Amino acid sequence: MTRTNEAHWGSNNGIKNHNYAERKIEIDAGKAWNENGKFSKRRIKKVPPVLRKNENNKGEYDPKVVSLGPYHHGKPELQLVESLKPMVARLFVSDSNKDIDEFYEKVLLMVDESRSCYDEGSTATYTDDEFARMMLLDGCFVLGMIESFDVSDQKPTRRAKYDDVMTHLGVLVWYSINSDMVFLLENQLPFQVLELLMSLKYKDDEGMTRIDAFLEIQIPWELPFQIWNETKGSGCEDKPLHILQLFWTKLLLDPYADEVNQPFHHLSSLRGSQRVKHKGKGKVNLKDYIHSFRSVTELKAKGIHFRPIDSKSHKAIKFESFWFYGSLELPPFLVTPKTKTMLSNIIAYELCSDSTNSLAITSYVGFLKSLIDHPDDVKELRSKHVLFNRLGSDEEVANVYKEISTFAIEDYGRYGDLTQSIEEHYKSKVKTWMAEFFHKHFSSPWTVVAFIAASFMVASSFIQSYFTAYPRSTD
Repeated sequence: MTRTNEAHWGSNNGIKNHNYAERKIEIDAGKAWNENGKFSKRRIKKVPPVLRKNENNKGEYDPKVVSLGPYHHGKPELQLVESLKPMVARLFVSDSNKDIDEFYEKVLLMVDESRSCYDEGSTATYTDDEFARMMLLDGCFVLGMIESFDVSDQKPTRRAKYDDVMTHLGVLVWYSINSDMVFLLENQLPFQVLELLMSLKYKDDEGMTRIDAFLEIQIPWELPFQIWNETKGSGCEDKPLHILQLFWTKLLLDPYADEVNQPFHHLSSLRGSQRVKHKGKGKVNLKDYIHSFRSVTELKAKGIHFRPIDSKSHKAIKFESFWFYGSLELPPFLVTPKTKTMLSNIIAYELCSDSTNSLAITSYVGFLKSLIDHPDDVKELRSKHVLFNRLGSDEEVANVYKEISTFAIEDYGRYGDLTQSIEEHYKSKVKTWMAEFFHKHFSSPWTVVAFIAASFMVASSFIQSYFTAYPRSTD
């Protein structure tokens, strides 16, 4: 690259003017059929004010270290990373056998389509050159960071070239970047921009394979994982609008589900199970889904035991009720410092999305909130290897689920059969009495041994008394 070009991409001012009239790159900018059968434009949404005003959500929707796209561009607290974006762009392009200006020209050709992926008016203050430069630098930054995190890369030099960037940022900022890139609804780039940049550098599906591997390590649940490439040609016609949507889709893909969930369409359930049935979009009688249990601790007192899902099982969330106890199997999940941010933004995405029509994760979080109300609930799930705590104390984990709000906008039919079955067991007086009896008298192996020993002694005494009263005749 020439000195002129390096200066050009190392400065925040002075963009060359490009005449691109009559030249367009036609790439799907994110159009989808809505519920009414009309062709509508999908847009990268802003978080609705009602969510932002919730005190518990304060700061969960804003980037901590890096801005991507126009919504948070230029914030003073994000300038450390902003100043390094030209360096990352040059490093990303350096092994592509192309000049960075060639990348820029291609991005500039699709600037109108890229603009249209954001809310109307949100990009009006940027000229076409400025907006294209933002898309290029931000897109190269995202893909460059994914390269730098790829420990499986067979070319270590690809990762090593970012060492100076990591040194400038520091370890804490470096490892905070992936949360800003993946989880934040307002911090997304049109996926078409990333596709374009990948097509200019990588061969075949190398770029998507890198994104898939990067997103896989962000998944906090023990879900069977499918890559995006496997969904191509399977009836899924819509491309992801942004990385958060792709990540959301991966959370829902489950090759072991009873019914195959197709991404970006009307999804049947978060995970397939004979107990987790989606009632569809008909009228829902909320009285059928109101339950009186409030926590794991309450359910445990009623004889309900918690277990992680068997990895060989073709079911997911599963509840079985027996004579004196119940069994609730749940997919193991990990709670980290990023969990609240991730779930808050996914809920915001589902609540304001105009194309997915799915409240899968929102409903799942609502179900977890019905189980986790106190640190003792966390302790119980943790002891059963259902919940893994990387956040800190059990109280902190309980607070995460207490503070995350679904705003009561859940698909109550999604877990209706499951909660009804649990409620029936919970309210059964006979099963409650049996559970209390067994908990009181058989809560430890020693009480079981004592019961067996006592039973043996009683039986022996009875037999001895019987033969004393009715001795066997020797005739």
